[in-house]
Amino acid sequence: MVKELDVSYGPYPEQAVDLYLPAFAAPRGVVMYVHGGAFVGGARRRPGSPYHGNIGRWAARHGWVGALIGHRLAPAAQWPAAAEDVALAIDWCNDRFRTPDGAPIPVHLVGNSSGAVHAAAYTVGGPGFAAADPAPASLSLVSGIYDLPAFGSERLRPYFGAQSDVVTEWDLCSRLARHQSPVLFAVGEYDTPDAQDQLRTVMRTYSEIGGVMPHSVWARAANHFTTVHAIGTPFDALGPVLLRFFDDASRTYSNIEDDREFPRERA
Repeated sequence: MVKELDVSYGPYPEQAVDLYLPAFAAPRGVVMYVHGGAFVGGARRRPGSPYHGNIGRWAARHGWVGALIGHRLAPAAQWPAAAEDVALAIDWCNDRFRTPDGAPIPVHLVGNSSGAVHAAAYTVGGPGFAAADPAPASLSLVSGIYDLPAFGSERLRPYFGAQSDVVTEWDLCSRLARHQSPVLFAVGEYDTPDAQDQLRTVMRTYSEIGGVMPHSVWARAANHFTTVHAIGTPFDALGPVLLRFFDDASRTYSNIEDDREFPRERA
């Protein structure tokens, strides 16, 4: 494994990425992790701890580029600044990591807590912010917020500020349920009541809109933090599921990219 830390992907100090690269083989794709922190805090790497470098090392061991991104924080940077940062980081990765013939490699986006909001916003769009085109190969959302009004406008105010219409009008659950990208939701067994309630809302919305349940993981013995802190350890309930999910989604992504280059005739 090769590490490259504090690599800038944009002009702001927070716009930096830690890369964990497979040592010998060409990467299978990029696993990009967006940290949480209640919109106002958190970091891609915590000095003196293994977090969230554990995710980068785990990705590289399995043949992926682990890309842990920083992003601008509220209240200095408000909606849609963090989603814009995700877009900029993905564009940067797409420029750097290509197949030998120059084609893009799949980017699998993983967001945790408030980072799940930023990852989802980048993918499906929101008021005044267009959905990604092309979308990431997959989207994994851990302990996220999907029903913003239910979560409460006061807790969202640092990021959304006076834009209360974004909170009330942005039906993120429905956008996710209608989106074509593969989406996986995860929550810890001992996660916060909010996270548990949010996942129940997602399940209900998916059932009402599409008649099917989304991919989901219930991380045994994990809480709001340890679901991702355990990735790559003997106590990891989420990582093995993510690897299978990435493999399945990458096959779908390859078919989509083939169709972009060589459109199939329709009968």
